[in-house]
Amino acid sequence: MTFATSDLAGLLGLSEAAIRQWLCRAPTFHIGAVRGHARIYNRVEALCIAVAAELFRHRLGRPHEVLPIARQIAASGADAIWVHRPTGGPITTTTDQPAGTAVHLPLAELRRRLVKH
Repeated sequence: MTFATSDLAGLLGLSEAAIRQWLCRAPTFHIGAVRGHARIYNRVEALCIAVAAELFRHRLGRPHEVLPIARQIAASGADAIWVHRPTGGPITTTTDQPAGTAVHLPLAELRRRLVKH
């Protein structure tokens, strides 16, 4: 199953411009394949964009920081993950709830949202 940028935007409640802007603001991060004039994403890449959207909603970093972590999370195969960013520190992830403040990402729910495509 593949997704176009417009598909992801619709499924995630985003604009296509927002997704394109994230990718432009992380020039060393490469995702998707270009077919004609459209960028196409596989299932893991689409989940990466969905995870990135959640991380951006929680203001956990800028595109060049968030997108590589989102790719790792998407490829992990976990059903849920906790994401934490200490003040001035790197973004960290764990499958167990940490003692400090963290964001819970229900990856199984994000995958289901993408299956509706």
